[in-house]
Formats: sequence, C-alpha cells, structure tokens
Amino acid sequence: MDTYMILPKVDQAQEFLEIARDFTNPLEAVREAISNSIDAKASQIQVKFLVEDLQGEGVLRVILEDDGIGMTEERLQAFFDLGNSSSRGNPQLIGAKGHGTKVFYGCDRLTVETVGSDGIPRRAVMENPLASLYEQRIPPVQVEPNARLDFQRGTRVILHGFNKNRRNAFTHEQVRDYILWFTKFGSVELEFDGLNVEETRQKKLLLQGVDKSLPETVPFGHIFAEPTPSCEKLFDQYITDAPKYFARKWIRAGHLKNYPEIAYHAVFAIEGDSAKREYNPMLSGPGRSKRAGMYKVTERYGLYLCRDFIPIERTVGWLGTRSTDHLLYHAFINCQGFQLTANRGSVSNTPRPILDDIRDVADGIRQEIMESDDYDAMQYLQEEAVGHETAAREERQYRKRVDGVKNQQVATYKGHRLVAPRQESGVFGLISKLAAIDPDALPFEIVDYESSIGIDALVKTRDKVPVLDTELRYLELKYVLERTLNHSFKYLSWIVAWKLHHTLKHESLIEDMTGRSRKLIKVPSEAPGQETLYFLDDPRSHRIRVLLLEEYLKERLGVEFV
Repeated sequence: MDTYMILPKVDQAQEFLEIARDFTNPLEAVREAISNSIDAKASQIQVKFLVEDLQGEGVLRVILEDDGIGMTEERLQAFFDLGNSSSRGNPQLIGAKGHGTKVFYGCDRLTVETVGSDGIPRRAVMENPLASLYEQRIPPVQVEPNARLDFQRGTRVILHGFNKNRRNAFTHEQVRDYILWFTKFGSVELEFDGLNVEETRQKKLLLQGVDKSLPETVPFGHIFAEPTPSCEKLFDQYITDAPKYFARKWIRAGHLKNYPEIAYHAVFAIEGDSAKREYNPMLSGPGRSKRAGMYKVTERYGLYLCRDFIPIERTVGWLGTRSTDHLLYHAFINCQGFQLTANRGSVSNTPRPILDDIRDVADGIRQEIMESDDYDAMQYLQEEAVGHETAAREERQYRKRVDGVKNQQVATYKGHRLVAPRQESGVFGLISKLAAIDPDALPFEIVDYESSIGIDALVKTRDKVPVLDTELRYLELKYVLERTLNHSFKYLSWIVAWKLHHTLKHESLIEDMTGRSRKLIKVPSEAPGQETLYFLDDPRSHRIRVLLLEEYLKERLGVEFV
C-alpha cells in the first residue's frame, strides 16, 4: 500500500487573531511596552495617553517611547511577526515568545518609529490590524526607511484609536497603579541585596494619564508598608485599631528542592488594612471617595507568582485553608521556572512537579512566619484590641443603658411599675409582666414562646372577636408594625406591636414575605373602656387581629406612659 506524508500547516491569520484577542486588559499594552524598553536598555521610558480632536471626534492616541537601542530591519520584522523574538535564548531579557506586541493590534493604526544600531531611521505603519485579521487577512506593514524622525536613538510606538477609543481605564491613577503592581517597573527586586538592579533602578519612567496635562516621574520598585514600631508603641498610638497598622516583612531566596538549578526569590509582608491604605491610594475604605479604578483588599492582595519579577497570577489557596487567609499577605514569589501562557496571564504551562516545589516554598515561608515572634506580636495586638474593644463596648453599653433608664417612659398598674419597650424583646417583657400582674389584662394567654424558630408565640384567645376557629393561634411580636412583614399571613392570627409606623393608616396595605397583601382596618372604640380594634383583612381568608399595645393599654386599662 502506498503511503504519503502530511505536513501540518498553520492558519496564520487565525493564530494572529487568537493571540491578539488573548490580551483582554488594555493596560497590558503598558506592561509590554515597559518590558520591551527595558530589554532595549533604555534609560528613559515615556507612557502617554492623549485625546486628539479628529474631525470633531475625540480619538485616543497612546504614545510608548524609549531611548533604547532601537530596531534594525531584523528586529522590526520580529516586532510584527508572531512567535519570532529577537530576545529568545537570552535569559536576561523578558520577551521570548514573540507574542507580546500583538497587544498593540487593538487599534485603528499602529505606527512604529525607530532608529536602530545601524543608524537608519524607520517608520512602519499597520492599518486596522484586527479588522484585517477578522477578515482572515494578515495586515501588511508599510515601512518607510530613512524616515524623518525627531530623535536619534530609540523607539516610539503610537496606537491611534486604541481600545476602540474607550479611555476610562487610562486615568493617571489607574495606569500608575498598574505600573507599580503588574510591570517590570514595579518589580520587588529592590528587596534583595544579591540582585544587581542598580541599572534598572536608575531608569526614568514618565507617565501621563488621559486626565493629566503634564507627565509624572514614577519611581522604580514595588511599594510595601513601612515596618511598624514595637507593639506597645503601636497600641499606645492606635489602641483598638493597632492591628490595622501592623506591618512586617520577610525576605527569602533559595533554590527548589527537587530542581536545585532553579532559583526563587520571595517577599512576604503582613500588613493591616490601614497600613495598606497609607501607601496605596487606590484602596477603597472609610473616608475615601470612590474614584475610577479603586478596589478592595479582597480584590488585590494575596500571593502573586512572578516571572521576570513581573506578577503573573494571584493564588488564593496557597496560604491557608480558610477563604480569607491569603488576604493577610502582600506577597510575591519570583521563579524563572514558571512557564507562561501566550498572554502572560497564567503559570498553568509550568510542569506540575515544579509548581509543587514552589508551593512547598510558599508553605514553608508561611509556617516560618506563623512561628515567628512577629506573628505572635500581631496576635498579641489583636487580643489586646479585642479585649480593649470589649471593655469599651461594655462601657458604652452601660452608659447607654443608664441614660436609657433616666429617659424611660414608665407607668403604674395595680401598684407595679411598667417600662415602655424600646425594641421587640421589650414588647414581650411588657406583656409577660402584665399577664403576671393581671391574667385578664390581655385578650389572649401565651402558651408557648420561642422567637428563634419563626413566629414568636402560640396563644389562646380570651375575647370573642372572631379570628380563627382553632383554639391555639400564632402570635407575632413587633416593636413597630411596618408595611412589610417577615412572615406569611397563612398561619398568623395575632400581631402585637407597640405602635404603628407613622405612614400606616386605615386601609393601608401590608405585604407578607410571599408577596401577598392585606388591608389594615381600623375600627374606632365606641365607648370609654373599649379599645380601638385593628385587623389585617382579606375577604378570602381569616382576619388577623392587630393589637397596638401602647394604645390598647391607655384605652382599655387606663395605663399611660410618661
């Protein structure tokens, strides 16, 4: 039988499109530009977001510029290619896959101006790259050699109409925050004495968000909370808030247990929420007005897995079994053994044994922290704060209750002092005391009381007002009867409330938890010593008697609270 060979092919346009669409966060363009500039040995990097008026319409223009080594013809070709990287094989460089620059394709026009080591100025323009790829065409690049440029060295990338001209993500604060958390310029390398980062540290990055008219210099390096003083000083200064200001940091480096050729560098910080907010203006919280791009502690903090000292993925389950354990940490582990997905969004391509080794490193550091004096100090602060808060709360409650007693409404009935209720439990206390003083004072007798399992009580009715034919009936207690009821009308026969909500009147509708409504019916008293009657009426079902205790006691028993 004859055989033949099949040579697998690549649908080039589709692959370009898939990689370009993998970059879902438009700020990844900033990360890619900074990485490329650092690989190009730039000493100054500029990131600008501008809005230009084009025929009466605002058009977003992003300028990413550096004074690095620029691009020769070969490097320019690699910039636009897929899977072709001039950095491949050099472990000192960030770019290796040849995928990152495809994040720039999300624009109407991509312009690259560059002067490489050959001294030739070039301008390359690609029109509507994504539109071409959706039509299954690889967008061509028009290159103009010997172009007239206004600089002698470096590269300028201009994105016209980037991100479909949506610019809400490009405010100055949001971009600055992204740079310090998710790019090489926000690296934690400064925490390690053995790393030679002085050259990178001397680099200058100028940022101008879409809402700024002048650029700002962004410092190199990630920001952590400053370690706090002794626990005694911290507690003296902040009392019960002391744990919120606690901050400590652990720096560790080494090699993986089963892969000793692979190094790791780790920074683990424990920071209270207030300590975080002192250096992080983008954290929402008390006293801070909501601004674009702000986030909660739960949305940002934890342990980040990094490659090239750039955070790739935040883990949740590596720092304890409880769902909130990771929020205690502001932590990073960098390892060049991580294998990344095309968009650098995950470390999921890393072999499982390497991931297991790195996870063991994280667990070991966490155990070391939990056994440390610093961790004991944090727990001491928490215990002291809880104790102090408990004592302070008891003091506040005592003062409140003393003041409440001084301002109580009281009445006398048959020689006994009665206190007007201030909440639902007080209503039950009052009717219980009335029943003990005078068993006939109320038109029902409480047979069973249990507030934790639904409707509050079972009662026997004394009067002849028709409610239900059964002897035992459900009674619900309220301090104020409002327009909605957190029970069903179906089994309810009595409602005892201290008073009505001020908006309720005769024939007002009250709705139960199932959405059914009843009219509140008021029947005024006809003679002294008779009380005004209230019902929740439904012609298709039984009536529910409503007893307004304050009014009932005044009309029926002559008891008035003053």
